Amino acid sequence: MMEQILFSEYQEARFLIPYENGNVVHYFNSRAMVHSQEYQEQGVCLTVSCREGDREKYKQYLT
Repeated sequence: MMEQILFSEYQEARFLIPYENGNVVHYFNSRAMVHSQEYQEQGVCLTVSCREGDREKYKQYLT
């Protein structure tokens, strides 16, 4: 119940973040609910539940 209230404004999103932007991976690991993290040739693929503002801020990495 409490988790539903806290995360009600969160949306699920999938990002492909290049390795040279590891600070973005760190950002999501510390400020979002990370469901999966896969290391691919092009970068780190994250599936997260994050705030709409974070999704908009990092929209260039959305897949």
